[in-house]
Amino acid sequence: MGTAPIEVEAAITYTANYWHGLVITKGGVPVLTATGYLVATVMMALFVVANLFGVRYLIRVNNAITTWKILIPTLTIVVLFFTHFDTSNFTRAGGFAPFGLHGSSTR
Repeated sequence: MGTAPIEVEAAITYTANYWHGLVITKGGVPVLTATGYLVATVMMALFVVANLFGVRYLIRVNNAITTWKILIPTLTIVVLFFTHFDTSNFTRAGGFAPFGLHGSSTR
């Protein structure tokens, strides 16, 4: 995954404005110092661990939310079917589509 290196680069770039020993400029190109490499390595390890546990937590939460989103509407349909289903709704006001299907035609 490429997320952790991008996060480390962004964090080092931001931190270098306040901690002046991380990056030096050689020929107009920013280069990490030895301290910069050490900080980047530690940050890389921390971000990899944080992303790993974050993804695992997200998977668990997503499973719970998905189950909830399927269970509640299904339960609502079943409960309403058994408590409020009325077959006379199919014949009231002239039945189903009393004026034909021309309003729902795709032509």
